[in-house]
Amino acid sequence: MRDLVVIVVVAILISVLLKTFVVRSFYIPSSSMESTLQVNDRIIVNELVPNLMPIEHGDVVVFTDPGNWLPPQQPAPLNLLAAVDAALTAGGLSTGDSNNHLIKRVIGIPGDTVVCCTTAGQLSINDAIGPPSESRLRA
Repeated sequence: MRDLVVIVVVAILISVLLKTFVVRSFYIPSSSMESTLQVNDRIIVNELVPNLMPIEHGDVVVFTDPGNWLPPQQPAPLNLLAAVDAALTAGGLSTGDSNNHLIKRVIGIPGDTVVCCTTAGQLSINDAIGPPSESRLRA
């Protein structure tokens, strides 16, 4: 029995460390990335970016909604299910706060000049019309 408890505790500790420093899971709450990602798709996000790996053109990034672009969410009721979800989220096994994050493709990085819009409604990136070359898109 003691071995089983040790295994479970170590597994939870590893999960928390991985969730905190390496990867994090999210679900897609909106249709803003269709047709690349569908509503309610689940994704794993690399937490090492941008700290250890630079962001590049075409990368898909997840970030907290900075300007209240998402509609207001109803607060979750405080009950046993909410407590279990909070515990699973802390352990990296659930996506409790995914509804306040956005997911977008990077079109410009520091040093780029992005101008909107041409008469046809296209973006200009570093004086070139449209997104960076498809060969540079990785996601």
